[in-house]
Amino acid sequence: MALQPYELTHSQFVLLATATWFGAEETLTQARLSQLSGIDPMTTSQVLRALEAAGLIERIDHPHDPRAKAITVTKVGRDLARKAVVAVEDADAAFFKPLASDTKRLVAMFQALVEGIERAEADGK
Repeated sequence: MALQPYELTHSQFVLLATATWFGAEETLTQARLSQLSGIDPMTTSQVLRALEAAGLIERIDHPHDPRAKAITVTKVGRDLARKAVVAVEDADAAFFKPLASDTKRLVAMFQALVEGIERAEADGK
């Protein structure tokens, strides 16, 4: 719901936000965006095509790898990403507001779950 006014799907938002923030630090490729966002490579490819068609990203020649294209976010894309991040953060805050007094306890419980999963994976279970 938070992304509807921006006409972005969740995957589009994740890739646009990832490209906006990480693109300031490094030259991004499609493979790197897939890795950073946790979105599978095929979906990343499809979503980047849609973002490019919408004028939110551009693919340019990579400065160090002639086989690759660098993904850059356009000014329109950066502006949209910033607005959408605020909307998502506001939606998250509203969703979790009923738990305000228990937020630290909830985070600790999630961390315990993650640690338990990581231990089980390390033990081969």
